[in-house]
Amino acid sequence: MRTGDHASCPPPKTGEKVGDFLRRLRGEELKSAPTVTSAQLSLADTLNKKGEAAYHAKKLDEAVSLYLEAIANNPEHGQAYSNLGLAYQKLNRNAEALWANRKAIALASGPNTDTVKASSYFNIARVYENDGLWAEALDSYQSALGHKDHPAYRGGIEKMKQKLGQN
Repeated sequence: MRTGDHASCPPPKTGEKVGDFLRRLRGEELKSAPTVTSAQLSLADTLNKKGEAAYHAKKLDEAVSLYLEAIANNPEHGQAYSNLGLAYQKLNRNAEALWANRKAIALASGPNTDTVKASSYFNIARVYENDGLWAEALDSYQSALGHKDHPAYRGGIEKMKQKLGQN
């Protein structure tokens, strides 16, 4: 498989863990501190953007494959993890959504750090809210708001406070 050729990128197997998929995709064991070339960084950004386009076209499985391929090229691509988490959430793969968003928060860096962290905390809050875990959702909405002001974050906080009887 050529790197960057997402058409030949095999989809994750049902139930396959992300790390196993990435190892299979790359054909090698992931290293704790991988060396990433500038070409891989550029390719990862391109794949992430293609994943965003697939996501907006409601091609969620394709988006997941593209985000995973972006991450395989740059394992520290925080935005790709955040996008992956959102796609997993839409596919009702909540455990994977939580994992990907937490990874995005841990990796967020650069000028978009607060945006990536805020959107990832928001995505986590939505998973918790959909599962009826109001206190956890409230905490995540508050964390999102702590990184960036947005009406959706404030609205989520108010809604969770109402659910918890805190208003």
